Amino acid sequence: MKVIGEIVIPEDGADRTAVSRKLKAGGLLKLAPGIYTSTVDHPIEAVSRRNWMSIVSHVFPNHVVTYRSALYGPFASGEKTLFLSGPSPSVRSFPGFNVQVSKGPGPLEGDTPFGTSLFLAGRSRAILDSLKPSSTGRVGERKGMTREEASEVLSRIYQSAGIEEVNRIRDLARDISSNLKAVSEFSVLDDLCGELLGTRTLKSPTRTGIRSRFQGDAVDSRRMDLLEKLVFHLKANPVRGLPGRTTDRSDRSFGFDLRILPFIDAYFSNYIEGTRFELQEAIGVVGGTTPLHRPEDSKDIVGSYILMSNRTALAEIEKISDPPAFIEIIRKWHRGLMSGRPEKNPGELKTIPNMAGTYKFVDPDKVSGTLSQGYELSKSLNTPMERGMFLKFLISEVHPFLDGNGRLSRSILNAILISNNLERAVIPSVFRVDYLTAISALSNSGNAIPLIKAIQKAQQWVYHAPDSSLENLASYMEKTHAQEDPYQSSLVVPEEGPI
Repeated sequence: MKVIGEIVIPEDGADRTAVSRKLKAGGLLKLAPGIYTSTVDHPIEAVSRRNWMSIVSHVFPNHVVTYRSALYGPFASGEKTLFLSGPSPSVRSFPGFNVQVSKGPGPLEGDTPFGTSLFLAGRSRAILDSLKPSSTGRVGERKGMTREEASEVLSRIYQSAGIEEVNRIRDLARDISSNLKAVSEFSVLDDLCGELLGTRTLKSPTRTGIRSRFQGDAVDSRRMDLLEKLVFHLKANPVRGLPGRTTDRSDRSFGFDLRILPFIDAYFSNYIEGTRFELQEAIGVVGGTTPLHRPEDSKDIVGSYILMSNRTALAEIEKISDPPAFIEIIRKWHRGLMSGRPEKNPGELKTIPNMAGTYKFVDPDKVSGTLSQGYELSKSLNTPMERGMFLKFLISEVHPFLDGNGRLSRSILNAILISNNLERAVIPSVFRVDYLTAISALSNSGNAIPLIKAIQKAQQWVYHAPDSSLENLASYMEKTHAQEDPYQSSLVVPEEGPI
């Protein structure tokens, strides 16, 4: 019996007999002929879609994910179809998604292994395939691109990776165009590359090609590659998030209106960065008591609390639609978060490089371009949880300000969650090392799974936290080890019900 996560695939007669018994007993659900799942208490479409890679690898071994699916990610923009290239054309429907296979060669130069037995088309092949005629798939969804859309893809690559990558794509496309039977499509790609690089004037120029020649914002290509991997992973593995409270309850026993969850959000977000107060002292700081020996630290907590308790201000993040507005809002929030530290230039993008240990963040001259391209990339994600995770990582990876980037990144994540009636994610101090290690895994090796799981766990911790009073929340914090030494203890998160 082959078991891949939630997927069960019988391999011989004995396996099939065992599966038949479990199926009749309600212990399995059938997803497709010869493919079952042991998860019987979730919607079958959701189970099938989040395990699409295992299913497709089994049914279509050695096929190539290409067309729009390779360029934009599986099921981009709410689509339900995965487009493949293989020896025989076919269409198959599974719960929650479809697969369309167009006849084409197996893996070529530039294609890479994907999953257990699939391949992912390289950019050269995916663009050539997408430029072929009949770009509307047999399931009614587009598998290809227009000439203008191909120019947009090349422009994004040019901005993120430079002229060398555009030339590499063109050279490889030339080499594989005959095998793909895409010689005329290569001629189009060749023209678009020439227009983008300023070496060719087209009779019918594209809007993107003209615009790209003049926008000029430098981009960190390595970071864009990381961000594209994160987007691709999130599209392949959708993340929804947990429902949240629509209002913030207050505890008035301290002589003022202390909003409980915004306070604990601000408290731990600053604790991670080294601004550490005892809980009762932090309550006093928010209430207006400023310790004489720590005025700047006090303003850090107050700045975070003011932002995280203002749902109207947080909702602004969901009203913007372009990169300049995104950059303006993070500058505005940073000014508030860092108002007590004028030496850190609150609200001003950095003009000198910054580092964490030996890890160097994005160079100052590439901050605006990387933020802009990253924000545009975030629009392709389908859920608020995914966009929040993505933009949180974008800020922490670019590190656009001299200080306060971690606090800002967590504020953006929670602003998106709260504005969409999802629970906020808070990193208790005991979870600090796990959280920072998860960020490092994505930054250094492109592994997105630890960070996604860390944020989900942080959200789950808040989801079960009582907000009836700060006293009850403090008791919950003690039982879950929230404030203990991360090297001596671990965060305890209840799976269901109050702890």
